[in-house]
Amino acid sequence: MRVSARIQFYVGLFILFVIGCFIYMSLNIGFKFFSNAKDYYTVTATFTNINGLKDNAAVKIGGLQIGYVERIALDPTTYEPKVYIKLEKQYNEIPDNSTLSVKTNGILGDKYLDLRVGFDMPGTTKMLTNGSIITNTVSAVDLEDLISKFAFGDK
Repeated sequence: MRVSARIQFYVGLFILFVIGCFIYMSLNIGFKFFSNAKDYYTVTATFTNINGLKDNAAVKIGGLQIGYVERIALDPTTYEPKVYIKLEKQYNEIPDNSTLSVKTNGILGDKYLDLRVGFDMPGTTKMLTNGSIITNTVSAVDLEDLISKFAFGDK
């Protein structure tokens, strides 16, 4: 059977149309994804124990994610974990006397950082900006230590 040139032309035209639609949709979805990219500023905090906190862990205020852990490094002078945190720029009115603590989602869930907003005392309190250091930190509670203290008494 021989297929006519006219049918081949329309099939080819249809295939080009489908490919064009696919390219258009891919670019449209890609631009929407990248146009929603958020601006961040970086702050750091040092802990004595981060107990399983990982890169890209959430940073939350009252359960709302406002940033993420960019990376974790060992401070060369104190040998304590130093956490580099990216916070969304829209949250730029956070006082520098805020408290940052390592928490867990549920009993066995992922670790995240919980930011408790400090009080803004006019004239004395500064707001967190790029490069700020959060000094009020609460390290992670180790479940094994709690169980051993409960089972064997506090030593």
